[in-house]
Amino acid sequence: MTLHVHELGWSVDARRIIDDIRLSVETGAFVGLLGPNGSGKSTLLRCIYRSLKPDAGTISLDGADLLAMPPRDAARRMAVVLQESPVQFDFTVQEMVLMGRTPHKSAFDPDTNDDWAIVADALAQVNMLDFRERSYGTLSGGEKQRVLIARALAQQSQFLVLDEPTNHLDIRYQLEILDIVSELRVSTLAALHDLNLATIYCDRLYVLSEGRVVASGAPDDVVTADLIHEVYGVRADVATDPATGRTHIMYFPASAWASA
Repeated sequence: MTLHVHELGWSVDARRIIDDIRLSVETGAFVGLLGPNGSGKSTLLRCIYRSLKPDAGTISLDGADLLAMPPRDAARRMAVVLQESPVQFDFTVQEMVLMGRTPHKSAFDPDTNDDWAIVADALAQVNMLDFRERSYGTLSGGEKQRVLIARALAQQSQFLVLDEPTNHLDIRYQLEILDIVSELRVSTLAALHDLNLATIYCDRLYVLSEGRVVASGAPDDVVTADLIHEVYGVRADVATDPATGRTHIMYFPASAWASA
């Protein structure tokens, strides 16, 4: 499943929030979307998963016009995982995951044995099968995020969109969530805050600043000290981590540079 975004733009009150966005996600790739708060990452993702309607440009999913696609067809192709979702009712874990089957069923279709088998398989993939009878509301933040990924898996889509999936999680759960996603081998576009995690897990990065793509390419090529200073306004040392072989960033407080 491939995604191609071409010259995408979205405005509010005559103010351009994202402009001339061009990006691609190839089949099976894990692509990261970076940028400081207010750079347009979430707005871009909302346009891609059709929560917002762009006022310029095109989005194609496997060559088809995503913006013109019927909602059920789009949901069968693309699944979305947001930050922790508030739930109004006391659903069990397996009931939450069963919601992922909705695009494949008519309004009054009963839940089948196949549906429940898909739910069980999705929970097993995120190591949450033993929690299937638990109330979703009693889970920790990392456990809830794994359930939301399982719900996306139950959708059986081949394209995954994640909006800051590791936000508010401790480092163990951040690594666990990204390990799970990277092992799925489905085409993935994820907005991320942590540059070190992005360089470890992503095949390609796009960096946004003030609503525009200012850099793109392989993580080792994109994440440089100059770019971090220009886009984030902080000083950093960028080197290759001998343990992972990937780019590693160490940040410096302003006082360290002022006194140097």
